[in-house]
Amino acid sequence: FGMNHIISPVAVDLIVKQIQKVMGDRGWPPVLPPLDSGTLPPNVYQVEQTHRIKQMQTIVRDASTSHDDFVFYNDRLNSVLIETALTLLPYNKCIIKTPTGCDYEGESFIKKLCGVSIMRSGSTMEEPLRRICKGVRMGKILIQQDESRAPFLLYVKLPPCIEGRHVLLLDPMLVSGATATMAVHVLLDHGVQPKDISLITTVASVQ
Repeated sequence: FGMNHIISPVAVDLIVKQIQKVMGDRGWPPVLPPLDSGTLPPNVYQVEQTHRIKQMQTIVRDASTSHDDFVFYNDRLNSVLIETALTLLPYNKCIIKTPTGCDYEGESFIKKLCGVSIMRSGSTMEEPLRRICKGVRMGKILIQQDESRAPFLLYVKLPPCIEGRHVLLLDPMLVSGATATMAVHVLLDHGVQPKDISLITTVASVQ
């Protein structure tokens, strides 16, 4: 609108109500069942807490850890998370020919992969994913959230072929889940199937 145009409060109210209706039809805000730390849904997987994992988590959480050590061990933890997530994806049996001319029964992804980071913290998980999955397509979503208002979408850039891929959604910090939930709805709006979305997070808090 130009500087000389005045928007009627009634019109604003109608626009807001229409937006709320559309978001409500899409299940936003989500109504989630109560959850405590002792009851996790069956589709939530935790990395096995080995001595090595606990040691790296200890370094990352230690206030005296140097910046270089924090970056190094956080990168290592992200790599373990991504590798674990990849083992949970569906695979197809396939037969390939080895250099010696023998047949080898192996496995391949049923669908191609795509990574989507929730900015800005999700960007720290991009490099481990690129290192593990050579040539993986990447997208970005920026969602603003504060205590006084619901989250809202500021920026989204996704690969054009994302609807035919399995998406690894990257978000290191999961607190209320509102930002991640909105990011999932963005992916659904772009044709991604719910079963093709895997959320990878480093720290999750039950609220």
